[in-house]
Amino acid sequence: MKRNRERGVLPQLFFYIGGAKRRIFAVFVCALLAGLCNIASPFLIGIAIDHMEGPLVGFAGILQMIALLAVLYLGYSLFSYLLGVISNITAQRVVQRIRAAAFQRLSRLALSYYDTHEHGDVISRFVNDCDAVADGLLQGVSQLFSGLVTIVGTLVFMLLISPSVTVVVILVSSLTFVVASFVTRLSNKHFRGQQELVGSLGGFADEYIRGVKTVKAFSHETAAQAEFDAINHRLNDVGRRAQFAGSLTNPTTRFVNNLAIIAVAVFGGMIGRLSPGELSSFVLYATMFARPFNELTAIATQIMAAYAACARVFELINTDPEPPDDPDAVVLREPEGRITFRDVCFSYQKNRPLIQNVNLEVRPGGRIAIVGPTGAGKSTIVNLLMRFYDGDSGEILIDGVNVN
Repeated sequence: MKRNRERGVLPQLFFYIGGAKRRIFAVFVCALLAGLCNIASPFLIGIAIDHMEGPLVGFAGILQMIALLAVLYLGYSLFSYLLGVISNITAQRVVQRIRAAAFQRLSRLALSYYDTHEHGDVISRFVNDCDAVADGLLQGVSQLFSGLVTIVGTLVFMLLISPSVTVVVILVSSLTFVVASFVTRLSNKHFRGQQELVGSLGGFADEYIRGVKTVKAFSHETAAQAEFDAINHRLNDVGRRAQFAGSLTNPTTRFVNNLAIIAVAVFGGMIGRLSPGELSSFVLYATMFARPFNELTAIATQIMAAYAACARVFELINTDPEPPDDPDAVVLREPEGRITFRDVCFSYQKNRPLIQNVNLEVRPGGRIAIVGPTGAGKSTIVNLLMRFYDGDSGEILIDGVNVN
């Protein structure tokens, strides 16, 4: 996992997905079989319609097509069910690995990380963001394979019926890419901000609940409510913008699809001279060809939220752990308990010095008292002794051995 730490979000996600190669292959097989069953249906419907043309209706041919269609629809239902089940299992297993990596990193982070990050935000990354990644994977994996099979299959069948009309459908449908690209860029930035504010809101609520006695003791309820309302208002504003941007995808792409159907009717019926059955099949294929683009753009909102959540989780996983012990570190088997601080300097923020040139010696069995106002550094001295933090300069010794 270390070699993936400096990579982007998608390469790291693929690293975790790589452990589910067999399930990914099973998803692809189910998507392929379900897609083939679905794609062959409009072709048989066109043949059945052509059997109705003319003075004599070919009932035998129509019944044969109906029987084949029944088999195809049953196969489509079965493989679609398996596709949904395996996709769900795959998504949950991948997120299980991500959560395990995140929890492992939480147990190795330095104390300074928890002091500088809201606890609620950390919990939100571990719980809510991972759930968003699971939802995005569930939708993305199944829609990706199903859409790929549908696009390739319908394109082949349309070329078999009429290459010229197929070119017209592709040209009109290509507008979908332009629309989807614009809407995706617009919504992506809003969803990143939404996930960040969700973490901030969770952090504030966690801090309030943990310190509710202090809040009530100092009558800080009104100020806390005002601060919560401010964060909640920003989240509401960003969330509405994100949802509005995401909701633009479906109606705009469907408008392009309707243009494609009109193009099929005009060019196929008037110029291509297609039979009624071929024209019916082509209309179904044109709709089917555009469906994957519609589905992908329809779930673009969820995918963008999952991407933003994934970035936040990987940011946690990629955080540097606490510094390790020196290679020549020793274990004090029977310590005497002599503690020495020599010219120790430390600050939580480099531009705000806290402890400067502290010299202290505690003899074995001795007792000392450290007094001072809040923020003077009393707890910090103990944290440095326990090596929850490393000093900026100087050294801390236990029985003459540096704590590092």
